[in-house]
Amino acid sequence: MTYTDHKISFPLLGGTIAVESLTTGGNFFLYHHDRPVRDVKFEQSFYVSYRPEQPSDLNHLQYIYNKIEEFVALMLGSYFRFDRPTFIRKEEPFDGWVTVYSHGAAPTSEPPNRYQYWLQFSDIRDLFGKLFVEWLAGSELYGAGFYLYVAALRNPHVYTEDRLFTLATGIEALHRRCFASENSNHAIHEKSRVSEILKLFSENDPNRKWLAKKLAHAHEPSLENRLLESLRELPFKFGKGQLEKFAKSCAVRRNDISHRGGPSGDMDYDAFHLEAFRLAEALACLFHALLLHKIGMPRDVLTKVMTKSIIAERLIKPALGEAGLEIASDKT
Repeated sequence: MTYTDHKISFPLLGGTIAVESLTTGGNFFLYHHDRPVRDVKFEQSFYVSYRPEQPSDLNHLQYIYNKIEEFVALMLGSYFRFDRPTFIRKEEPFDGWVTVYSHGAAPTSEPPNRYQYWLQFSDIRDLFGKLFVEWLAGSELYGAGFYLYVAALRNPHVYTEDRLFTLATGIEALHRRCFASENSNHAIHEKSRVSEILKLFSENDPNRKWLAKKLAHAHEPSLENRLLESLRELPFKFGKGQLEKFAKSCAVRRNDISHRGGPSGDMDYDAFHLEAFRLAEALACLFHALLLHKIGMPRDVLTKVMTKSIIAERLIKPALGEAGLEIASDKT
């Protein structure tokens, strides 16, 4: 029997990240006698390690630990809480190993279901370091646009309204950081229209002040447009009019939750809840794909995940189909 302990390193700005394996098991004394044994058990464990080039404080190391955990969750498609981090002190004559305990949920006890992985390590082996660097940069650049999806992934057992609200608001936040809507031609035109309307009132007219406050954000894109413009960045297409209809439905239901606390008009709650659930399931898949696209996942890899993988057949395509979406093939 033979085995190999792996150590695959990737350079980062200011350090390196590595995927390492350690094989344990067997019995040292077996090699010194010829008596038969009933069984021998070997176990190979994998670790993700981060080595800064310069000494780092505890806060920075815990931040990197959290980002690695989030990044791995994005690859898996479910939030797997790591064991408590082990930090190694190098200033002593010997390496001091310290396990740090902090506030937060306990490590996940059950391993993730391998039939529900979004990506295998073999899919991204050569890109692991680059993708993680982009995840770090994107978290700082886009802020809530990244964090709100991680929050939805970390806490899947929430009310349907909460999940749809979080996902739609996350994409809205991402759009605000990605698109300079304040200086777009549409925004400039709308601001000009508001200015012309306000000129119809005298400076001291109280109606002018009231209307100016009401129209202060009239130039901003609607939630529907923000969702649509963001999802159009995905490297695959949908059937004619499907994405537009989906974005409108998500915006209507999110706004129902925000402004009415539930269904509007004569819609009963059961129908509202079912529609919100279907929209949330599809939006979660698309938001996940959008973040993978944002951090540089190759188009062919992402398209395969969304259309030809095990997770596509088990989760993604059924969720999209229930919401009236179908990813068009390249031939159509």
